[in-house]
Amino acid sequence: MPEQTSMIPRGTLDLSWADLLAGLQACIPSMAAEAPARAAAEAAGGTNSLACLSVRSGFDLVLQALALPPGSEIIISAITIPAMAQIIEHHGLTPVPVDIDRASLAPTPMLVTQAITARTRAVLVAQLFGCRADLSDLAALCASRGILLLEDCAQAFEGAYGGHPGADVRMFSFGPIKTATAMGGALLSFRKPALRAQVAALQTTYPQQATWMYIKRLLLFALLKLLAQPMLFGRFVAGCRFCNVDHDRLISRLLRSSRKGSLAQRLRQRPNPALLTLLARRLGQDHRERIAQRIARAQRIIAALPSGAVPGAKAPDHSHWVLPICCVDPEALVQELWATGIDASRTASSMTVVATAGQTPVATQIMASILYVPLHPALNEAMIRQIAQHIDRKLHTIVH
Repeated sequence: MPEQTSMIPRGTLDLSWADLLAGLQACIPSMAAEAPARAAAEAAGGTNSLACLSVRSGFDLVLQALALPPGSEIIISAITIPAMAQIIEHHGLTPVPVDIDRASLAPTPMLVTQAITARTRAVLVAQLFGCRADLSDLAALCASRGILLLEDCAQAFEGAYGGHPGADVRMFSFGPIKTATAMGGALLSFRKPALRAQVAALQTTYPQQATWMYIKRLLLFALLKLLAQPMLFGRFVAGCRFCNVDHDRLISRLLRSSRKGSLAQRLRQRPNPALLTLLARRLGQDHRERIAQRIARAQRIIAALPSGAVPGAKAPDHSHWVLPICCVDPEALVQELWATGIDASRTASSMTVVATAGQTPVATQIMASILYVPLHPALNEAMIRQIAQHIDRKLHTIVH
């Protein structure tokens, strides 16, 4: 593989240097107080919202508040982050993965109906890769059966979408690689104020997230934002290669740096005032133009690819948080794209299949063949055409 002096990275952090500086300033004790910072973040999130440390933390709080009987079942999308299934099991409950529809990337009402038993208490649907499936039929099904509908919108935030009104809880993430990131934090929106009040009361018993850890995160991602310039990124990749380090795995580890302690210890903290202050700032900004530009880049690439190469591409609502491509040998295609200065990745998302292959064939096939291609703002029209043509050639070379 030739050395790259310039390389288009998989993406860049969705916040400005001014946002980073505002986050660091909020870490000064006199600059932010928890109560007003929380009120501002929750007000920006809309009616009946609650700011949490993360979607995982909020989901854990919801399950605590619901106090479902041991052995109760929660139907979940077969593609999700592993922690969501782990949290369900931590509460003595049983996750029941259900396959997804390739076009909508969500479980269909028919598949959910087939999975419902006398022990089913909730359905958790993950909106994947920026694709937003219409949950109206699923919401009606859950309402008719007395089952809770939980909507995981961690990858679906685009400024206007507030989650499906029929969902009992809608969860949005503002972690490091998300749209409108605050380098952490989440907003949960509740259909019933009583459940929100229970969850909020539980969260007040948690210790506050350490400010020094948030400062460390802001500084780390400031460095990653700097490296996201194509020329610097190319030199970074070359340096990693010289040291026999896989830059893709290194970046993924940094983006998802884990903290010590048990799952409950990591999740059961309340966000500090600095995070809440930056979250309120990001929610108050207009993200429409930047997202529209990202969608346009994705659509130009998709238009040049074979039909069916992009799961969920035909969904009516899609913010293209990432651009997944499916092919027969994704590892080989990633290596070939790297050689041409395109930072494709198989680790840009932590999504995985949480079921055996026989149970969920569509989800299994998608995740076994997936890679993610860049939608970096530095891409100009000529680069977009070049990338689309290159991926098209490689797909035909590998698939056929």
